[in-house]
Amino acid sequence: MSNPYLNHPVGHGDLTAILPVVTPSGSSPLVELGKVDIHCGLFEMPYAEVMAVLPPSLHPSTPVYGSLTFYRVYHSPVGAFEFAVMGIGCRNTIKPRMLTLSAFASTEASAKLLRDNWGFPCEVADVRVRQPYHGAVSEITLNSKCIARMRTEDAEFLLGMARAVRYPQAINLSKVDGKLGLLQVDMVYDYDQSYRGRLIFDTFDAEAITGGRVHPTDLIASTVVTAGLQIKPRRILLDLDHVGGVTKLAEAVTA
Repeated sequence: MSNPYLNHPVGHGDLTAILPVVTPSGSSPLVELGKVDIHCGLFEMPYAEVMAVLPPSLHPSTPVYGSLTFYRVYHSPVGAFEFAVMGIGCRNTIKPRMLTLSAFASTEASAKLLRDNWGFPCEVADVRVRQPYHGAVSEITLNSKCIARMRTEDAEFLLGMARAVRYPQAINLSKVDGKLGLLQVDMVYDYDQSYRGRLIFDTFDAEAITGGRVHPTDLIASTVVTAGLQIKPRRILLDLDHVGGVTKLAEAVTA
């Protein structure tokens, strides 16, 4: 006999009034991206702001936090590209997830790949991820304006099991097979080397990145990772209104 879901707080936001609804098209493939560079920053945000965004099916994290994650992809079916995703940390029952608020990709082809297969609401922008010896520097420039510049300093090498940094799976507001929900993006990482360091934002334009709905307060930390990355076919659509509600999608292309 399974236990009932704990009576934890849930959000009260209406995502359809906040975010664009993406409708993935065609069959979703298994995509191997090879070795990628990842730069992720974690930061706390005001509780009231987050609860006004999360839908009734999601619990907030404790404390509430967000992430800005950059990826530099050297090889893909659409060539090399870089992309960035801004998300809110949350839980689907007990499972940690990251609700996508915005996404940016460096080429039209990569934006289409991410949008059509996994529902990322990608805008085309100048996205740059660079890893000098001392940490990392990442930027998003949209319409000739820098909307985010994130740095990692004092990076320390992570050994053993600590090398396997856990990144919550993204969930994207999408309509799949006529049903509206949160499409889970299953990314699999094969870690090569990982660092953790001090997070610095030189620029964070909350209006451009979150529609002014959430704002970073206390900066937590950042990670700099080199890893093999695989994105699995789409398979799970989470409910918007009911905790634990899940629709299993039709079997997708695996090769």
